[in-house]
Amino acid sequence: MMFSNNLKIFKEKIITFIIIIYILSFFFENYYKFQFQFLRFSIVEIIYIFLIFLTILIYRLEFIKFIFRLDKKNIFELIIFSVLILKTIKYIINLQNYYNLYELIIWMYMISIYLTFKFYLLKNKNLIYWLENSFIAVSLIISLHVIYSFIIYKLGYESSTLWAIRDKTYYPYFGTTLINFKSLLFNSNHAAYLLAPGLMLLFLRFKNNLILAMLFIFFLIVFYLIKSKFLINFFSILIIYTVLKNLNLNNIKLNKFLLLTSIISLSIFYFFITHFIIIEKEILDLSNFELFKQYYYTDFSISLNNHDIYGSLFLKLKFTAIEIAKSFNYIFFNSNNFYNHEIVLKNFDFNHDPHSDYFSALANYGILGFSLLIILPIYIIIDYIKHFDQKEFEKISFLYFLIIVRFFIQSTVTDFLHYQFIWIIFSMYKFNRNFRKNNN
Repeated sequence: MMFSNNLKIFKEKIITFIIIIYILSFFFENYYKFQFQFLRFSIVEIIYIFLIFLTILIYRLEFIKFIFRLDKKNIFELIIFSVLILKTIKYIINLQNYYNLYELIIWMYMISIYLTFKFYLLKNKNLIYWLENSFIAVSLIISLHVIYSFIIYKLGYESSTLWAIRDKTYYPYFGTTLINFKSLLFNSNHAAYLLAPGLMLLFLRFKNNLILAMLFIFFLIVFYLIKSKFLINFFSILIIYTVLKNLNLNNIKLNKFLLLTSIISLSIFYFFITHFIIIEKEILDLSNFELFKQYYYTDFSISLNNHDIYGSLFLKLKFTAIEIAKSFNYIFFNSNNFYNHEIVLKNFDFNHDPHSDYFSALANYGILGFSLLIILPIYIIIDYIKHFDQKEFEKISFLYFLIIVRFFIQSTVTDFLHYQFIWIIFSMYKFNRNFRKNNN
């Protein structure tokens, strides 16, 4: 009996260690990467394959049965599996379209991450503590490395990997003098996204106002050096979290109203600030058009007294997605993929990602795919508010919820559901909610 318990503990420790390494490897994803034909993979995928191999070796049929067991009451899982079916159908229409195969493989990979972490959280509820600490560690590593990058940049060193100098494009509100410090990540946005979850969890660990203020200033400096538009989203959610938690009014309905109003207001504000750009008159003209071409959608413009409002790259991509969906009447999608669609190549000089999970679904899978992706955040928000209670602001599930909401808002301008870490957070959130329900 003692041997059996010791063996169980040993297995849990091994799995926990591999999972920690997997999350920490996100920092090196862009540094150790490989490509085989149309497939791109990195050190992250290699560690994940090892984790899956170890899981099957240890748990065998128990894990395999769990993976294929569909919880019909779990709306979240019904939605993500419905999307999987759509992606499978699209690939079957034309087996030679490797872009669709790539999309299908990526979605299967993301679902497997969610289910694998859900499996281990159900087996060992203490794992969530190590997951949180791993995300905090990633945030601190990225932050310190960004500071280090800034220091060596100021000392005159050159690097093609630690920062990007945007002097050949006119970046919205920054002009041609923008420097993004991105650490080892693919770009500054990726660094900001990966920084955010652990940062929120770190704030939760401290009650001392002085320490919290110092952390806030430190990470504000880090985000400023990264210079990602995500900064607006991140700090807005942080303000919502701080204000609602400190107010914590006795009226549950009022708390629900304030939370829902805050989310809707931020969503609308973030959409407008990322899709429309205000610029002084006469800065943009034919002589410098090439500088503005990448981020400014000049076909859409509104003239004011001393300023002009242009559409952004994201607005142009959404019009392109709608144009593609219109070509198949929004319903009967075909095998063409957004990335190499002829309409995309007509509107842009090169292949382009849609930069929006929702409009990517519209262009690739019609109104059905778009509806499924829109229902996903709506369901999570409604379900959370429906089960909201007076002590909700004190629970960590409130923090998980806001982290997820932040990324759903970001998905209006990012293909976010292709990031591995968000699926781990989905599993943590769903586990936390279900665990609390079962214990109430």
